[in-house]
Amino acid sequence: MEHTLAADIAALEGMTVPQLRRRYWEVFGEETTSRHKAYLRKRIAWGLQASAHGGLSPLAHGKIAELADTRLLHVRLPVGAFERIAAEVGALRPASDTETGTPVEVGTVLTRRFKGVEHRVEVLADGFRHGDRTYRSLSAVARAITGTSWNGRLFFGLKKGATSQPKETA
Repeated sequence: MEHTLAADIAALEGMTVPQLRRRYWEVFGEETTSRHKAYLRKRIAWGLQASAHGGLSPLAHGKIAELADTRLLHVRLPVGAFERIAAEVGALRPASDTETGTPVEVGTVLTRRFKGVEHRVEVLADGFRHGDRTYRSLSAVARAITGTSWNGRLFFGLKKGATSQPKETA
């Protein structure tokens, strides 16, 4: 299998843009708008490697899901990769204190006063509810509240020894 993978990647070097675009469709199951040869070669090679070797570990995918507001990401995975990842990772893990690894219980309500307004966030099994919206991470909630990037656990005081809080302005 490794020899085939190496040969498939090496074959990308001799392909024209239309051939690369066709190969991209075969690997990712969708068209690309790119016509940049080097980019297409790299993306296709990544897709072939991810299909052959499984891509990132379930632990890495779980950490990414925990840290990233995935609604802001547009990632094209190789055909069938999403189903494989979903089966390996399973449901999103509950939020946890990064210092202790202790889960924050589902149903817990976190509060934080910012700019004179008290913000309440309910911990759900699959994210965090703030107002009428559900977010995938506390960092996304903190960003929605402050308008800037913040570590959500730091913002809500879940990190042990956390003394840095966003400055409140009235």
